[in-house]
Amino acid sequence: MNNKKAIWVSLVLCLFLFVFFALLTGCENPSIREAKEFYIAFREKWDESYIDARPYIYTEHPELDEISIQSFIKTVDYKIINIDEVNPKLTAFTVDYLLEGETEYRTAYHFVGWINGKQFVMLAAREVPADLQENLDVDDYTYPDSMRPDDVDILS
Repeated sequence: MNNKKAIWVSLVLCLFLFVFFALLTGCENPSIREAKEFYIAFREKWDESYIDARPYIYTEHPELDEISIQSFIKTVDYKIINIDEVNPKLTAFTVDYLLEGETEYRTAYHFVGWINGKQFVMLAAREVPADLQENLDVDDYTYPDSMRPDDVDILS
């Protein structure tokens, strides 16, 4: 009788542990996980150069490309501070980054969104197309020390 009880207790414990670890490893929202993977791939290219990262970037202001290329400063470190799913097609990233030659981190707000069936990174809230702005409160992603509320920190 004690053997049957021990077997049942062992089985229940194993089942509990299995469910616990399955939930632990799969608790991240799949759309957030996918956006994060895309963002990390973008950052790997960004660490090389703006030109390498350009295919990942969507902009409503392509005229800024030349300025971005000329003013690019290498990022030596970055940390994803927060990830928010704004809506099923848009994820917001709060990122602290350190530029080459600097000692203090800066904060940037970047977005990963689906545009025409492809993922893109947008480097500021003003770059998010209107059809992706559902639930997007631009004030939540505005730099407090900006001269203009929609300034983009191209160097991040």
